[in-house]
Amino acid sequence: MTHMNKTTETILGVVAGAVVGGALGVLFAPDSGENTRQKIKDKSSDLMDELNGLKTKLGAELSKAASSEKERIRGYIKEIDSYLKDLEAEA
Repeated sequence: MTHMNKTTETILGVVAGAVVGGALGVLFAPDSGENTRQKIKDKSSDLMDELNGLKTKLGAELSKAASSEKERIRGYIKEIDSYLKDLEAEA
């Protein structure tokens, strides 16, 4: 669970940094309104691409974590089955 929290924090940090950096870069650049609008459009597109990549990475992390938990639960079920069989044999 801790690993997922660190991954989420990292993703949020990257997104926040990209948004703030992009906005400041565009706002302080001496350029015409048309060029500034194009830069904003380009930065927005870049940010969307980055967010999609991060979404894919987060999905993979969640899938890996879910798979790991499934295996752990299967192990518990096997232990319980074994315990129940031992109890039946004793009865």
